[in-house]
Amino acid sequence: MPDGIELASDGTLSGTATEIGDFTFTVEVTDGLGDTATEKLTLTVNYATITVSTSSLGSFTAGTEVTSSTLTASGGDEDDGYTFSILTGSLPTGLEMADDGTITGTSTEVGSSVIGLVAEDSLGYSGILITTITVASADVTVSASDLDDGTAGDSVSATFSASGGYDDGGYTYTVSSSTVPTGLTFSTTGTLSGTLEEVGTFSFIVTVEDDYGSTGSESFEVTVSSATLTISDTALASATAGSTYSTTLSATGGSDTYTYALATGSELPAGLELASGVISGTPTAVGCYSFTINVTDSYGSTGVSTLYLEVQEATLTVSATLGTATANTAYSASFSTTGGSGTYTYSLDSGTMPTGLTLSNDGKLTGTPTHVGTSTFTVAVEDSNNSTASAEFALTVVSADLTISPSSLPTATLNSAYSVTFVATGGNGDYDYKLGGADLPDGLSFSGTTLSGTPTTAGSTELTMTVTDTNGSHASISLTLVVSALPDPTEDA
Repeated sequence: MPDGIELASDGTLSGTATEIGDFTFTVEVTDGLGDTATEKLTLTVNYATITVSTSSLGSFTAGTEVTSSTLTASGGDEDDGYTFSILTGSLPTGLEMADDGTITGTSTEVGSSVIGLVAEDSLGYSGILITTITVASADVTVSASDLDDGTAGDSVSATFSASGGYDDGGYTYTVSSSTVPTGLTFSTTGTLSGTLEEVGTFSFIVTVEDDYGSTGSESFEVTVSSATLTISDTALASATAGSTYSTTLSATGGSDTYTYALATGSELPAGLELASGVISGTPTAVGCYSFTINVTDSYGSTGVSTLYLEVQEATLTVSATLGTATANTAYSASFSTTGGSGTYTYSLDSGTMPTGLTLSNDGKLTGTPTHVGTSTFTVAVEDSNNSTASAEFALTVVSADLTISPSSLPTATLNSAYSVTFVATGGNGDYDYKLGGADLPDGLSFSGTTLSGTPTTAGSTELTMTVTDTNGSHASISLTLVVSALPDPTEDA
């Protein structure tokens, strides 16, 4: 019989065969009466069937230490245990197997290894298992701090962190899908920083990997809103019609680089324009104006503000040197204006100018005054931008100087005809002649402008001739009338 197999007297064949092969032997049986019988038998001993099992190994995770994970086997000589070995392939990096099938160590690489395992019993029988040992990725999670929705132009410094996996060697971070907000930079150390430069909603996936290849991913979303932009001063400094004007706009919110534009349908006061954030020009119309300005920063944020600008009248000053006018004499004077701009238009605002004078639109006062006296009147002026001013003036019209001729009287001769006619020049209008003083010598009389007659009394008489014109101007001269008894020897006969 095979070694290890025994036949008991009760006919039991038992034991553990230690040989392989066909064994022929003869068995004799004897009953109680002593009768016997024999039989030739053949026992075939085959190789033992040993089955290797990995059911008790459990799972392997990269970065996780394995302290007790043992292969098992069945079949063959189970009493004395098994010796395990690797026939083909190799265990995942970081793991090793003892002869008793115990696997220990820390796997350092995610992946699968195809391996041939052998279990051998004490009799030398063995079983082989071709299997795959898989090292799974550790459960790695990603989170972020200080990652919030923001406004274009804001500075961002967010930090991503991971947990799980093998953390002694640190983690490597990557953006694996879509893109981070414009203006931000993502580093492999897990920092997202920069300045938000574009309005919109940005979705991206951050993947973290530990030193053993375990990974984890998480989706993140950041919404970048438009900054609220406003123009700082909505009530602009007032302008003066006809004068150069310039003011620079300024805005708050968003970035520090702004572009300004006049909103559709909005208009600046005539004469002004907007360029590079400066409203400038020469306004031409007085009034209070409102207009809408759009402001945009370098990140695309926008704002709308209504601005107010008052264009005031220019300060005009009208003046003239009028002097004194003379009745019945051509007169001319000009008004002038300072302040304002463009063409000035003059007009009589109130009062009355001297008769015979007129004021033209260009400020010339001309004509021939006909009445003596002082006239008070107000002259108004308006420039091209409708700015106005007025001033009061007074002009005095005087009479022309009156002269009387002759200035002395010729000598009269007693009992001889005598006649002198007085003539006045200067002044205005008709003249009124009056001869006063002592009584005229007998035989003489004054009528109209003539002193005439035949004197009958010799002697000397003091007289006064006074002439008054229509405007009341007058002139007087003193005269001496001599009536000689004899002809004047100095005069021709």
